[in-house]
Amino acid sequence: MEYFNPMLNDKGKDNVKLNDKPRKTRSDKKYPVKIPLTLDQRIQLKRMAHARNTWPTPLAGELIKKYLIRSYDYPAVTYKTSAKHAEAKLEKEYYDLLIQYSIEWDTSIRQAAHRIFTEILHRESE
Repeated sequence: MEYFNPMLNDKGKDNVKLNDKPRKTRSDKKYPVKIPLTLDQRIQLKRMAHARNTWPTPLAGELIKKYLIRSYDYPAVTYKTSAKHAEAKLEKEYYDLLIQYSIEWDTSIRQAAHRIFTEILHRESE
């Protein structure tokens, strides 16, 4: 049956193009890492961010990148999950370095980021 309105006809539905190719990921994609922190550590991070005239998230990413490039000895710390966390957004190369540390220490990525970030806060507060 053919309708007066061409949109109601079934012929137009065969022209639908299916996209078989998946979308490309951005070359500058950043990977978010949530780092559980205590209240004192969060306050310290916010003070450091305020002193540098920036926000805690970009500062956390910048500090982790800086300390991942330099190979420091990161001592083991007790890891406690908490509802409050800091977020760091890392590029692929830094995220891969963080994964290497987590494999080396046999921990999760969050635990490795927590271990590195507590050392960062300790060194930056001196």
